[in-house]
Amino acid sequence: MQKQLDRFPVMRQKLYDDFCDGVLTETDYKAFKKKFEEDNALLAASLTMLTAQAEKMEPGYIDGNGLVSAVEQFIGQKELSREMLLAMVQRIEIDGNRNIEVTFRFRDDFERLTAYVDEREARLVG
Repeated sequence: MQKQLDRFPVMRQKLYDDFCDGVLTETDYKAFKKKFEEDNALLAASLTMLTAQAEKMEPGYIDGNGLVSAVEQFIGQKELSREMLLAMVQRIEIDGNRNIEVTFRFRDDFERLTAYVDEREARLVG
């Protein structure tokens, strides 16, 4: 949305240039200009609303999420380290048949974060 808003002055200038070059009639120019301004106002209002909603939601879902805090310290690392394993895995069990069960830390935080991301994506797409 912000990219579209940033392009608005360029589009408005192009519209004016087309009018000055005789590509658009005065009536068409005024109609397109009015439509651009209405679209810009609607887009700006939507962006403001979404930003306010995101600011309300982010701290509860992102900043307070133990998983996010644990993962942040390993951003940029390309290989699994002992520190990563200890931070992310609570327990590893191997039974007599060599079946492995891994119990991850932050399972609830992961599910909550996944649900939050899915919900935000659905709202933006829908």
